[in-house]
Amino acid sequence: MWEAVGAVSNWFGLTAFVIGCIVFLYGDRLRRIEGRTFRVAGLVSGSLAIVIVGLWWGVRVGGYNVCIGEKDEACSGHKHLSCYTNPEAWGQVMCRNEYYASRVRVIEISNRSGNKCGYGIYDISCVLP
Repeated sequence: MWEAVGAVSNWFGLTAFVIGCIVFLYGDRLRRIEGRTFRVAGLVSGSLAIVIVGLWWGVRVGGYNVCIGEKDEACSGHKHLSCYTNPEAWGQVMCRNEYYASRVRVIEISNRSGNKCGYGIYDISCVLP
């Protein structure tokens, strides 16, 4: 759910930035309000929206693609973690140690049955607030 909220807020910030750039570039043609005031206000408001959304959502500084399951061979191309490992707890430890990041976002990419505990692929993002 939070990934969807973040995606919406990123699109909102991007839209605000684009509108701000349009006002900046075409402000004189849209309406003249005391010279450049209209253009600067558009750029500042768009940039401010991007900064606020970025600070709220956080900045990804690193991450991992991990596979949680019984056998290493079934996890080709991903870091293998043993059965029943909590990806969020593992990510908290790794992100804090390697990137000094205080927040972690975990997205489950896929999940399938097989062997002792099945296999799950996760994208773990280390985020600075």
